[in-house]
Amino acid sequence: MKEFLKFYLTPDEVAAFDRMRRKRHTVTYDLSSVATHTDAEGALATAKALVNTIKKILTEDGFIL
Repeated sequence: MKEFLKFYLTPDEVAAFDRMRRKRHTVTYDLSSVATHTDAEGALATAKALVNTIKKILTEDGFIL
């Protein structure tokens, strides 16, 4: 997935996506790990920015009118 994202997103966006993916995996599968409210707020803000970037790309490529 990261290899695909590198074609469309900036290196910072790819890194943010990967950090969120790894954090989600840890929180989901490692019972000793906890996500804080601050972690969740940061992840939500990053996710919203990524969704907006992806929507822009899809619109520019003609997939969204």
